[in-house]
Amino acid sequence: MWLPALSLCISLLFVGCEQGEPTYRGEGETTPHKSVERADPKKAQAYYESGVDRVGEGDYDKAIEDFTEAIRLNPKFVEAYDYRGNAWNYKGKYDKAIADYTEAIRLNPKLADAYYSRGVAWGCKGDNDKAIADFNEAIRFDPHLTEAYGDRGRGYYEKGDDDKAIADFTEMLRLNPKYYFMYYSRGLAWCSKGKPDKAIADFNEAIRLNPEHALSYGGRGLAWNRKGDKDKAIADFNEAIRLNPEHALLYCSRGVTYHLADKYDKAIADYTEAIRLNPKFGKAYFNRGLSYRKKGDKMKADEDFNQAKVLGYKWK
Repeated sequence: MWLPALSLCISLLFVGCEQGEPTYRGEGETTPHKSVERADPKKAQAYYESGVDRVGEGDYDKAIEDFTEAIRLNPKFVEAYDYRGNAWNYKGKYDKAIADYTEAIRLNPKLADAYYSRGVAWGCKGDNDKAIADFNEAIRFDPHLTEAYGDRGRGYYEKGDDDKAIADFTEMLRLNPKYYFMYYSRGLAWCSKGKPDKAIADFNEAIRLNPEHALSYGGRGLAWNRKGDKDKAIADFNEAIRLNPEHALLYCSRGVTYHLADKYDKAIADYTEAIRLNPKFGKAYFNRGLSYRKKGDKMKADEDFNQAKVLGYKWK
């Protein structure tokens, strides 16, 4: 009963849903625009270009102010709505982002980028069906929009459709064969599909392309778990945690391996660290409860199961 609950601590997020995850356009692509002096308060274009600069600097609040002024001066400024939506997305304000992308699409119904970005926002909100629908439109209007294949694959993965996810990740890799994050993503889908050897091959390639990507080691650790090689799994989780010691999912996943190896004290220590890093991590409470139960501590186990339920974690 507990093995599926323990085995999937590492998740696959849509671009922009978590700080530190790569954005596809970060791979050498930039949005062209002219440099402008921010002192020019009169022209919508100047405010727009200032906002673009501010997004690049990570100053999303000021960027939103600039785009808002650009829209005030030119209410049909499609790109300003689109880019303001990006700024809202980066701030995690997905409803506001969706509203801006929707207005950009109303003004230009063939704007592939706005469909793609709105799909990302829907995905971050957990609505994979709406996300996939928008990625479909983005691809229809621009079949070479590589990132749309990647994030549509994420949507399919979250829905449990590993075959469609793998097909989309493979298409993105055809278009961009050096993108390490897609090998990582496809590796997770292979792992979910019960193909650990194919998963390990993809994680190996992701690590070759980016040896500092902690989650690729974590994903490979999951695949080693599927093959029953706990020593290799723990070695990969150790390396993942060395590279990213603040990632709760990695501690949770290593805790799974310790639990499977009957090392319940070590498992509990890892779940406890995962909970410290993310106090709303319901799965970590549930898994820790399982380890406490194995140790015969029914009271602590029940406390963790109850807390997992309070946090909305469901199990069969």
